[in-house]
Amino acid sequence: MTPKQELDLILKKQNIITATVATDLLGELKRATPVGNPSLWEDPDAAPDGYTGGQLRRNWTIAKNGNIWEINNNMQYAEHRLQPAYVNEKGVLISGSFQFPAGVQPIIDKYDRKLQSDLNKI
Repeated sequence: MTPKQELDLILKKQNIITATVATDLLGELKRATPVGNPSLWEDPDAAPDGYTGGQLRRNWTIAKNGNIWEINNNMQYAEHRLQPAYVNEKGVLISGSFQFPAGVQPIIDKYDRKLQSDLNKI
């Protein structure tokens, strides 16, 4: 195998691992996102007009922008609770200067360790 063929194989494996970890992370974030039930709230009338429980969970999206996978939630109230997570071109999960809520950060950390472990096996 030539050095170029070997490099191409390594890059292909890196792309597969990164895509797999990013989509697995998306699934985990969806499962971990709470589904609101206004009838259980201290003030059930606090729900905004048209509120339906589960919208925050359903609005997780994933997109690849160049070599970066972006996982985001575009619900208006999500910006106060959740911030985007990224897998960059080197396969590193980053959150920039964002501070994730307590329930989200352990998930990001778990997948960061998995991603690095898988990439180190190449």
